[in-house]
Order: sequence, then structure tokens, then C-alpha cells
Amino acid sequence: MNKPLRFFVSSPGDVKVERECAASIIHRLDREFRRFFGKFEVILWEREPLTASGSFQDVITPPGETDVVIVIFWSRFGTPLPEKTDKREYRGIDGRAPVTGTEWEFEDALQAYREHGKPDILVFRKTGDITISAIDTNAQKKPRRSWTNWPNSGRVILSMTTSHSSSSMAASPCTTTRPFRCS
Repeated sequence: MNKPLRFFVSSPGDVKVERECAASIIHRLDREFRRFFGKFEVILWEREPLTASGSFQDVITPPGETDVVIVIFWSRFGTPLPEKTDKREYRGIDGRAPVTGTEWEFEDALQAYREHGKPDILVFRKTGDITISAIDTNAQKKPRRSWTNWPNSGRVILSMTTSHSSSSMAASPCTTTRPFRCS
């Protein structure tokens, strides 16, 4: 029997519907292809047993230990993590801190890919109109990263620039959840 193919879904909290759709697709793939590839498992932080005694990120399987990482962005980049816990340090590839959970998850996967050739990383950016909560003051802050269009490709590029380094990644834009096909 093959070992499970593990999918890690990473995103800030503003794309909950898209996260649920991604999980639904992975479960459908599991039903359709399990006999060929073994079990497909989806890792979502909201479905993990979280403890009140430490950082929620500490109890989630690190993305770099999975087979496929799906990163979904929209208007936010996530919640800042502590720089260090009893279990691990949460820093960017370039050593910067603090980083958000989504940033750390993406960069953990990217570092693992550079060192071991996996996980595969798929990045999606929701391009629909951004709604801002009148109650959530964090939602009103500008993101620390910027998006630019990739000329003539239908793709967008996330530019990540810090005082120490600069890097870019391609993302597939989607204005609705249609590309995720929940049903």
C-alpha cells in the first residue's frame, strides 16, 4: 500500500470558502484515485486539534513535510507568529521576523523544495473585489507584500521585498471560487 499523499492548504483567514473548496477537491480526488495512488490527505489548521498551551502553528504538520502545498491569497497575508516557541523558530528564509503563518508556511515549503525537491507548491490569488470589515481593524491595514501583473500571461506575481532580500513567485489568479469547483 502506498503512503498517503499529503496536501497542505495554506492561507490567511479571508479565503475560508476557497480553503473549503480545495479540501473538497482533495477529498474527491481521494475517492476517485485512491486505488492508483493511495490515500489523499488534506491538512487544514482549522481541522487539527489545537491546544491552548502553545502556538497553534506548533501542532500543525510543517508544510515542508507534505507532498503538495496549496497557498491561497486574497487581501491579507495572515496572522503574525511568535519569533520562537519551545518547538521551533518562525522566521522567513532570509531570517526576518516576525512572519505571518501563511508566509512561514509558504517559505517552509519553498525551503524544503529547494533542499529536497518537494513539496510541489501551487499558489492562487483571488482577484475579486476586496471587502473590508468595519469591525476588524487589522483588515484595514495595507499588506506588506505587493502584486503585479505578469505581462500577457494571465498570471500575477507576488513581490516579496524585505531589507535583506527580494524574491518573486507566480500565482494563478481567480476572481471567484469557480476554479476550485466545490461540487
